[in-house]
Amino acid sequence: MKNLLIQLFAAFTFIGYGQISLTKNYIATDGSVIQHITGNLEVEDGIIAGVELVENGHSYPVIKIGLDGDIVWKCTPNEVNYTSTIQDRIKWNLSVLDSCIYGAAYDYYGNKTHVVRINKHSGELYWTKTFVTYYDADMTLRAAGDDEVMFMDHSSVLRVIDKQSGNVVQAKNFNSTDGIAIIDNENNIYVSTLDHLYKFNGNDLNTLLWKREYSINNNVRIRHMFCDEEDRIWVLGEVSFFAISNGNYGIVNKDDGSLNVTQNAYGSYRMSDRVDIGDFFYMSALPLSTGSGTSPMIVYEVDKENLMVTNFYYEYINFTNPQSTQGNGEQEAFSLDVDCSGNIYVTGKYDFSVLSLGLWGGYKVNKATGLTEYEFTVINDSVAEEDFSKGVGMHVINNVPYVLGELEIINNQSYNSTRGYLIVLDSLTGEFLVKKEIGDGGNQDVEVLDLVDFGGVLVSLVDYGDSLGLSGYLSSGTSIWQESLVDTLKKGEGSLCKDNSGLYVSYVKEVTNAQGGVSYSALKIAHMNSATGQILNTDELIMSQNDVKIIDSYAQADSVYVFYQKGSVVNCVVWNASSSFSNEILIESAGSNLSYDGSLNLICSDSSYVYYAGSDKIYSLDLNSLILTQGNTFGLKSNYEIVLNNNDLLVVGENNQNQAVFYEVDKTTLSLNWETNYGVGKLTRISIANDSTLILGGDVNDSMTVIAVSAMDGSVYWNQKYKHNGVLSELRDLQLFKDSTAILVAGTDNIHPTWTSNIVYQIYSVQGDSLWTSVLSSEIGAKSKPNVATIQNQDEIWVGGKINTSTLGKHGVLHKISPSDQLLQLDCFGDVGGTAYLDSCGICVGGNSGILACIKDCDSLWGGTAFVDSCNICAGGATGVSPVLDPLLCDLGIDKDDFPSLQLIPNPTQGMVRIEGRDDIELNTKVYDSRGSLVIEAGNKRVIDLTSLAPGVYNFVLDVEDEVVRRKIIKFE
Repeated sequence: MKNLLIQLFAAFTFIGYGQISLTKNYIATDGSVIQHITGNLEVEDGIIAGVELVENGHSYPVIKIGLDGDIVWKCTPNEVNYTSTIQDRIKWNLSVLDSCIYGAAYDYYGNKTHVVRINKHSGELYWTKTFVTYYDADMTLRAAGDDEVMFMDHSSVLRVIDKQSGNVVQAKNFNSTDGIAIIDNENNIYVSTLDHLYKFNGNDLNTLLWKREYSINNNVRIRHMFCDEEDRIWVLGEVSFFAISNGNYGIVNKDDGSLNVTQNAYGSYRMSDRVDIGDFFYMSALPLSTGSGTSPMIVYEVDKENLMVTNFYYEYINFTNPQSTQGNGEQEAFSLDVDCSGNIYVTGKYDFSVLSLGLWGGYKVNKATGLTEYEFTVINDSVAEEDFSKGVGMHVINNVPYVLGELEIINNQSYNSTRGYLIVLDSLTGEFLVKKEIGDGGNQDVEVLDLVDFGGVLVSLVDYGDSLGLSGYLSSGTSIWQESLVDTLKKGEGSLCKDNSGLYVSYVKEVTNAQGGVSYSALKIAHMNSATGQILNTDELIMSQNDVKIIDSYAQADSVYVFYQKGSVVNCVVWNASSSFSNEILIESAGSNLSYDGSLNLICSDSSYVYYAGSDKIYSLDLNSLILTQGNTFGLKSNYEIVLNNNDLLVVGENNQNQAVFYEVDKTTLSLNWETNYGVGKLTRISIANDSTLILGGDVNDSMTVIAVSAMDGSVYWNQKYKHNGVLSELRDLQLFKDSTAILVAGTDNIHPTWTSNIVYQIYSVQGDSLWTSVLSSEIGAKSKPNVATIQNQDEIWVGGKINTSTLGKHGVLHKISPSDQLLQLDCFGDVGGTAYLDSCGICVGGNSGILACIKDCDSLWGGTAFVDSCNICAGGATGVSPVLDPLLCDLGIDKDDFPSLQLIPNPTQGMVRIEGRDDIELNTKVYDSRGSLVIEAGNKRVIDLTSLAPGVYNFVLDVEDEVVRRKIIKFE
């Protein structure tokens, strides 16, 4: 809540009928690691941090950390990227203004400061400016009017910089130290130095409005200034009495610079962080000197109206007993924040002199009671001494506490031993919802290999190169567990499957020999609890060959059937928790798909058999007897997917004439029913829309192609093609949304190996209309791709894969694709986003229906058939009156009017009409327009208002004692 206008997090792109409603990035942490966090601030959907990144040398990027702990973007200006081994070189001071991040990076060893402007959402660097500066202390970076930003270094040089260009438009040297500058709502600039306080006209630094001196002899030293919500200027600092320093704070008189200061307010402490909310501001404080004994982590609450410390909160945290109120050593509060209820969250460092430990943690204060609600401590279980660990940033976003800090992770006293971490706390209990090392993958190739939806928990399998990562997510994207399988893995080999007893991970382990080569492979299985991520057991099967590739896996009744390729041979091995690996079955001696890449779905099952699409035939494996049956031979093919449709098997692929083929096989006899092709290329996906329609996807004639075909014979209903800038494109997957109204297509364009490629998402209606396209641009020349089977969950689809960026290397990505409300809303004619609707008669009309909406007849019935006949009478339909069609048969004589005294007055009229005559009789009056439409039913009213009707001639029909009397009236403006 340091930014008072908190917005609900939403990370999505919206174009037309679809949206990427959630993105998760998977980034390797061993390519380069974040060692120090040198500055941080909160934005509405994450945290911006300046960090020190250790790889071959040291670089100092600015990163954005999402609320799930993933790095959203990284920006490394060349000027602050060093290849030397100098450590702790840069310190970042960050501010957010408008939609941009402004950062000042002080170079300790170069006596200069780099000022940058970065796009808050994308991480794009707009400009970098470098200035000669001195002194290693905080720098001020604040707004200076609509078009400028001001920067003041510790050596007391104030520069006003144009936001767009980064050029200096004003500058002033105060020839002092401890420089601080702020601006009020009237564009006046206030400058504090070691011994003076100034006020300038913000448009002209040569216009001094006043100057006040505060020297050491005056016992005042200003450490911080800020302008509150009511445009008051606050100073916080120290008051010096001989050798003892005590805290002070106060308000500056904006007219003459005098101070209303409360001295000795908060003891021998100075402010480390501040939150300004409503009538109070809260500040965490650090001891002015260290090494003097014990001190708590302390927070002060200041009543801004009365200039009084109304509360102060402190906590001694004992590592051996977190509930104790007495600890040893100096404890320092570095950062704090406040939630919507006023509860206070603090983080910092515990320095236990008795235990020789420096630990990271903090506590929560309940605003209502003033008591500590809980404490939390961040440690690495394998390390005995953690002297360099500390919490550096507390941010409460959407009432959830996010804590940034540094944790020592190796058992030595080296200054290189810390790593940046993000902790997400349960606000009620203090339990860790997320504890995540913030890492950067460098050039690591990270990829999502597989996804499975297990009872509402989406499980992702991620290849990090040296480990497999597994995560369980709720539909909202909330991570509920994470697990790793660390082994000598074979790159790109992994498969997920499930049954009622849990989740199974199949992967390949490679064992190296003394010369560094692969001596043999092992097929491994891990059995997991999908709700908690707990690994229940693992097992492995040693293979004599080292070229083992997993094709697919299937689980049923506590057994796992893993299909894999060993050389050119395709086998299936059965694993059971009670009997381990058994029954290695030869499926095919020479498979045609020799480059399995995780995109093949070559098995399907009907619970009694598993069916495998081989190179020239279909195989069925009896799950009870493990007897393998071979089907008829029907030509060499490279198959990509097989699905079960009632009593038939549907297969897509590419034949040996390089044609995109689709064929149907009887699942009982395994014989070919029919086969067809759609041109040069391959088909890779099948999805069943309904009993009569199938959706096929693949790469036909060098284009990503989606084809709707008949389930009876494969004849084409419609097809859609996508090609980016005339280059090759590749369809990786397709899936129908839950209500089968639209199809999501995931693919890659620019698949040439030397060109940059992008991930492409498209949505088509089941009628073939193109509804949405989103292209996720890659930044470097390597393949980006959505890689694995899409998983349907509610009205959304999850897609896993990898994307290449210059900032984060090749990292794994998980996207949740959601249809827009328009896409979920079919019209009554079955068109996505159509305009057809049900009219008042319950008929689907408008849009593409070709039917007009029904109207009321002259008897006021919707869709009725009554009409005004040739005698100007509403007849037919439900009126009970027989219509007269020949005008000659109408009775036009006046002698039939038995009520000549009934008259309409006035006539003509501008609005109000009175029926005069025969007050002793009851009337039932209806008014019709010149087209015969009933416009008013007046009943027995004698005064009728025609004001709302258009000018024209109107017919009054009066039912009087079983007779009908007609009168006409003219209505004018």
